[in-house]
Amino acid sequence: MKTIKVMAIVLSLFMTVFASSCVFFKTVETSDVTAKIESVEVHTTVGETAMPETVANTTAEIAEATVSAAPAEIPIPKEYTEILEMYKTGIENKWTPEQYDSVGISYLVANLELSDIGYAVFDLDENGVDELIVNGGDDSALNVFTIADGKLVSLLSGAERNRYFLCEEGYIISEGSYNAAAGEDVVHLLKGDEVVPLQYFVYEYAEEAEEAQFYFSTKTDEVEKMSPISAESAYEMLGGYMPLELTFETLE
Repeated sequence: MKTIKVMAIVLSLFMTVFASSCVFFKTVETSDVTAKIESVEVHTTVGETAMPETVANTTAEIAEATVSAAPAEIPIPKEYTEILEMYKTGIENKWTPEQYDSVGISYLVANLELSDIGYAVFDLDENGVDELIVNGGDDSALNVFTIADGKLVSLLSGAERNRYFLCEEGYIISEGSYNAAAGEDVVHLLKGDEVVPLQYFVYEYAEEAEEAQFYFSTKTDEVEKMSPISAESAYEMLGGYMPLELTFETLE
């Protein structure tokens, strides 16, 4: 039978906050920590033989710990801060859609308020360069920018009938419509400063049809050169791309 008498108080502070493409760190300060070491006897009985052992009994008197609730600011490249300032300038000065287009910003921003605009910085294709993702309050991306050779590069810009959805591992799905009865989804892969199309899905609703007819290709979105597939197969293939979850900061 083994009897051990040990008294200990341990304080462990570990605070981490992770946000959508942003990581914040909370600082911890401790003071007036004293420890007293005392010797106690521990008797271990093996059969009828008792062997005394000496171990350290540690008690800690912990003073009040102060935790700063203010998150440390994560710096972003100046190229990104400059383009974000253009969003603010455009909204405050009521830019026209053409003015937004001229600087690589989606013209849809002309219909938004500053409180609608969110941004995140995240390495979408895991190549060591963070991208700047801007959205307008929904789950699609208004714009995505990257930096190549020290310069800002616009990767994509959302439009009225063309929205972009970010997926894991650098995949991007664009959803576009030709009219009320036809449209297309295109799967792209981000590679550095290029957005490469990989798969084309075109759908058309025949008159009075309950389900759309889908066509698929890895080379073109011209229906006459594509292969017909079922709607079920199209949805299954598109569903294999997992949406990317990001936390956006507002510009306000």
